[in-house]
Amino acid sequence: ESLESIDFEDFEPGLVRPEARPGPVPAVTLVDHPLFTVELTTLQAGGNVPLPSGKLQILGVVSGYLRVLSGREELLVAGGRFCLVPASLQGVVVATRKPVTFLRVQTGGETTL
Repeated sequence: ESLESIDFEDFEPGLVRPEARPGPVPAVTLVDHPLFTVELTTLQAGGNVPLPSGKLQILGVVSGYLRVLSGREELLVAGGRFCLVPASLQGVVVATRKPVTFLRVQTGGETTL
């Protein structure tokens, strides 16, 4: 009786594989909502990118080490760690000496790197 309730012809569609956005910093938008966006970004060795100012951002390092630079301050964020970048900070740059993959959560909709 329980086997009769199973539809063996049913299938599940595969996972959606978003494509990386072309540009100087390849990133994949995972969530694009009016309240926030989430991007998966990969920086190659020696890469650096300025972060948009005026929006709260959370950086989560998936693999590698990410350097977060603001003025004369530097913070090294290792894989598995997070960093909150307040909206009030100006001139924040993320950089790396070796390849790094990180998540960037930003409030207020999409602003690309």
